[in-house]
Amino acid sequence: MVMQTLLELDCIPSGMEFFPASDEDTFEFIKTVIDVCDYYVLIVSGKYGSVAPDGKSYTEKEYDYAVETGKPVLGFVRRDISKVTVSQTDQSPELAKKLDGFRAKVASGRIVKMWDNSDQLAGLVATTLTSAIKRYPAIGWIRGDQQPSSSLLIEINQLRKENQELLSSMSKSNPEPMIDNLAELDDYHEITYKERQTIRGQHINRQIRLTWGDILSIVGDNFRTPSNTSGLSPISAYIERKRGIYDATIAHADYVRILTQFELMGIMTADTYSLANGGTAVFHKLTPTGVGEYLKRMAILKKETPKENG
Repeated sequence: MVMQTLLELDCIPSGMEFFPASDEDTFEFIKTVIDVCDYYVLIVSGKYGSVAPDGKSYTEKEYDYAVETGKPVLGFVRRDISKVTVSQTDQSPELAKKLDGFRAKVASGRIVKMWDNSDQLAGLVATTLTSAIKRYPAIGWIRGDQQPSSSLLIEINQLRKENQELLSSMSKSNPEPMIDNLAELDDYHEITYKERQTIRGQHINRQIRLTWGDILSIVGDNFRTPSNTSGLSPISAYIERKRGIYDATIAHADYVRILTQFELMGIMTADTYSLANGGTAVFHKLTPTGVGEYLKRMAILKKETPKENG
């Protein structure tokens, strides 16, 4: 049911059950499969799975690797294992205990969906994955015969360099106008988001106050390379973690305002890029100043060693 649902969503599933991990060599191969996937869907039922030499099941190792590499992880956990048939559960008390620990790990720090039967599971996967695709747009796949040729890529790259040089020249001859009282990185900005009420399914407006420096810390890594408003999606994820909610939606206009403010601050620069499917779009990227401010906020400072008395 789940595999059929994914295909109907125009996804290309790489089911781990097709690659049964029975040794470390196989697991290394599975890691390469996870690397090229855009989303990691985890379904936990009544069995812990084959155990690796380090004591963890290969399923848990796959999950840990997906989290470690920053993949969007969508977890679906069987609500009541006692209702699962005996043949579909672990008979070993040790494995059952490890499964309980794994279930707790999956639910820790993220919201998971609980399911009771296969039909319900398929529906949950469909709605959750659709929401994830919207909130965390990924690269996806294109047909091999639609890839741009190497000569075209070289030409586009050369035009981009020339465009950047022209923009740099224009900025030197036409400095940007000064704006009085422009907010700085330590100033607060109020972000309005829509929170979905799980009981009635309605959305209500909420606000959260973050400094511009906080926002830069949250999204900066996405703009080390050119990105559009999708690079700001970690703000929604931050709000969801901070407020303990599932669905925090920020209006596109608010995303544009954030990018515009960073551009005025000199934290980001905007440029127009050609799209693979035709047309153009504006992408933003951190300036050298922006990179410096981002790294400064992400730095781990050395703690002072307490001095011994006497």
